[in-house]
Amino acid sequence: MPRKDLKFKLTKITDITPSVKELYLQPMDSPGLEFKAGQFVMLQLPPVDGKPSPRAYSIASAEQNKTDVRLVIKHYELGIASNWVRTLKGGEEIPFTGPFGKFLLKEPPAEQVVFVCTSTGLAPFYSMLASKAQTLKNTDFKVFMGVWNEKEIFYDKELKELQKILPRLHVDYVLDSPDASWKGSKGRVTEPIDKLDIKRPTQFYLCGNPAMIKSVKELLLGKGFPLADIHTESYG
Repeated sequence: MPRKDLKFKLTKITDITPSVKELYLQPMDSPGLEFKAGQFVMLQLPPVDGKPSPRAYSIASAEQNKTDVRLVIKHYELGIASNWVRTLKGGEEIPFTGPFGKFLLKEPPAEQVVFVCTSTGLAPFYSMLASKAQTLKNTDFKVFMGVWNEKEIFYDKELKELQKILPRLHVDYVLDSPDASWKGSKGRVTEPIDKLDIKRPTQFYLCGNPAMIKSVKELLLGKGFPLADIHTESYG
């Protein structure tokens, strides 16, 4: 798949959590963006101190949809890119390069596929699920998403829609500091992962905070799980 300079028009930008913005982008190069689920594009920011400052963002939409591309971008107080994104209103032309990356779903998948992410690390996993829903209906998919609190959960509605096509898709939000009314998982994502049956054929995909990836990887390797079946993409 050729990598090239891309120009997108920002058709819509919304706050989907207090810290995450969702960008809807329309490729201005016909016939649209050719990519594989799990890949990313490089946002070409305006130069900072005269130097290029590209930033990588995973595509958060199905690979079949080449003309309506979505990104989810988390705000960091000192983040050059995320602070620039906060100035966008919609209608801007934004340059990218791509697509890049080999963080792709292995096919045929194992009997059980486990996606573990923090916040916007969900993006490539949602793309994989949305792209493969019609062809992998019998796969046992599990998503463990670690976020700070209930307000930081996103794509819940979209994942519920996918569960109508993927009856074996299980989604578990693991909250670090939930309200007292929260009935779901709490603490770190390593806790529910520790309880999984990984004796049957399983593949793990980890995406997000490097500390989370390190912890989950150490947990799995400590149980004798094969390194070859752990695939990672680090954010931040």
